[in-house]
Amino acid sequence: MVGPGLPRSAGNLPPELTGFVGREADLRDVARLISTARLVTLTGPGGIGKTRVALRAAHQVAEAFPDGVWLADLAPVSDPGLIVPHLAESLGVRDRSGRDLGDALAGHLAERRLLLVMDTCDQLPDACAELVERLLRRSPGLRVLATGRRPLHAIGEHVVALRALPVPPADAATQPGHTAPAFTGTAVQLFTEQAEALSGFAVTDDNRGAVIRLCRRLEGNPLAVELAAGLLRGVTVEQLLDRLDDRLDLLVRGDGADRHRALRTSIGWSHEMCAPQERLLWARLSVFGGDFDLAAAEAVCADDDLPKATIIAVLAGLVDKSVVLRDETSGDVRYVLPAGVRQYGQEWLDRLGEEARLRRAHADHFLDLVKTAERVWLGPDQDSWCRWLRTERANVRAALELRISEPGAGQLALAMCTGLWTYWVACGDLAEGRYWFERALDRATGSTPLRARALWMTSWLATLQGDHAAAGPLLRECAELATELGYEAALASALQQTAGIAMFQGDYDSALRLFEEALIQQRALGDRAAVMTLLVHLALCYVLRGDVDRGDLDRAIALCEESLRRSVSHGETWFRSQALHILALASWRGGDITSAEGLARESLAVSRSLDDRLSIGMSLELLAWIAAGDERCGRAARLAGAAEAIWRTTGAPLSGVEQLIGYHEGALGHVRDVLGPTAYEEAFEKGRRAPLERTLEDVVP
Repeated sequence: MVGPGLPRSAGNLPPELTGFVGREADLRDVARLISTARLVTLTGPGGIGKTRVALRAAHQVAEAFPDGVWLADLAPVSDPGLIVPHLAESLGVRDRSGRDLGDALAGHLAERRLLLVMDTCDQLPDACAELVERLLRRSPGLRVLATGRRPLHAIGEHVVALRALPVPPADAATQPGHTAPAFTGTAVQLFTEQAEALSGFAVTDDNRGAVIRLCRRLEGNPLAVELAAGLLRGVTVEQLLDRLDDRLDLLVRGDGADRHRALRTSIGWSHEMCAPQERLLWARLSVFGGDFDLAAAEAVCADDDLPKATIIAVLAGLVDKSVVLRDETSGDVRYVLPAGVRQYGQEWLDRLGEEARLRRAHADHFLDLVKTAERVWLGPDQDSWCRWLRTERANVRAALELRISEPGAGQLALAMCTGLWTYWVACGDLAEGRYWFERALDRATGSTPLRARALWMTSWLATLQGDHAAAGPLLRECAELATELGYEAALASALQQTAGIAMFQGDYDSALRLFEEALIQQRALGDRAAVMTLLVHLALCYVLRGDVDRGDLDRAIALCEESLRRSVSHGETWFRSQALHILALASWRGGDITSAEGLARESLAVSRSLDDRLSIGMSLELLAWIAAGDERCGRAARLAGAAEAIWRTTGAPLSGVEQLIGYHEGALGHVRDVLGPTAYEEAFEKGRRAPLERTLEDVVP
């Protein structure tokens, strides 16, 4: 387990929920290598326990890594272009700049001492190796523990080849009790503990010999042993052994050199022991890109042959047989198929001729949910949908990939992207959003309103990344297409985006004129989300221009107050956090420090609930400026350091707005003068290296 000295937020390593059998020598080897080598890879055949050993080893060495142990499960990733975004998400890096995301990752890791566990590199070993080498070159404090069926063949790699659990000799049946020295740390101990937990099975003098023979026939493969233990509810161990002997004899006559024989035999044997509906559900569940919940299983897998009302009982049967794993660590019940079991299910799904239909059903289900999230985004369930989208990332990606690769489905891919746009903006996944939008736009044919909408959304993502060179052409294409189609909503959005680019480039007069015109158009169109977006953008632009004689701050405050009224009426939170922050900024610029600090704290609390890193960074910056003006210089330096830690993961400090950068430099220049260079750097680094959650608890108790 993670040592008590580690901060709660250092890493994302899941707790160990089950016991662990044997592997003492392997764990010692891994710990020794991690202390001296930069890259350690655990290899071995499927089901051998690579993930379990990696996680146990990571827990054991966690105290050596002050910046935590971080797990990236690469099993759902089959597209080389998604390895970097997936790794960034696992590490909490949400880069909003236009820079290469791999560079952002390297920058995030450059001054950290952490262990990165890259689990299941099998699908894309070459891409994983290239990324690992790139990160290790630029991050001296980084250690990587990888798992896969073969080495990565990366520079400096040390390999630990895992083998099966030991099995007792054939004459070990005379030993008294399964905890005797001959059984401890062996496949027999694993089988017995698993069977006891699942069915109350106990080793006796009568069945001990059969248990040992069973584990020997399974060659000590841990997953094969666990699957066998899951079948004891309906048969005796002797009956299991007889069935296994029959299957192995057939396989030996076929290909005796297959080193995965025992695992595939055990999986196939588990398949035979399943009821027909369990086999059918097993095959259909293999379409999920990652883990899933009961509602998704019902929506995707049910039909006349497998009615929805039966899914829960059939799924429970698969859990009892260890075919499906159940996880409740997040507070919600999730299910997942182990990799080998999922692959077997995919093969059966193909044999049944159902693969194409089930993959479309899976994509349709998640497209429907994304559309629902888009429709209700401006409402009280906003934070719940944010959490859902993060949880279902692997399944959403699988659905997007199908729609983009499927002939004639480009418009469906665009529909899914446009439904996810608000999430990508609000939750900071700009690079991934652009990746999917650009692929979908490339595949989708036809001059449609949906394409026009996707163009301005992609343009805005590029604008937020500071990539104005890419944003401009997209916006022009959108305006041309919207004019051709007579699509007023897209024309208004294009005008709004043009104003946004002008604001980011510092042309506030032009931006305000365009924003005001766009607001009139969007009010007339009745687009509530667009109106609320314009209210906060207009307010920010007025604050940035800050011409008191022209009433800029008063106009900004009025716009924010309207936005807050609308936010309360809708019950939403994201626009509320934006309006509160801009109100705080306006109060600070107007000299009302007390109000500014209270509003900034309130905005930070809301952003924290959404895990909106950009807005959190903005609030921490403003609180640092407020503290600097109030001569709380040590606190100002620490808060600025905490904001800097966020900018290193999101890119584009203060969204690249020169006016805000000027406020930052002025405030911190004053703090440095007051504290002196040494004390300033110490306080700044203390804030930068502190776990974000600890900083937030201090600022917003």
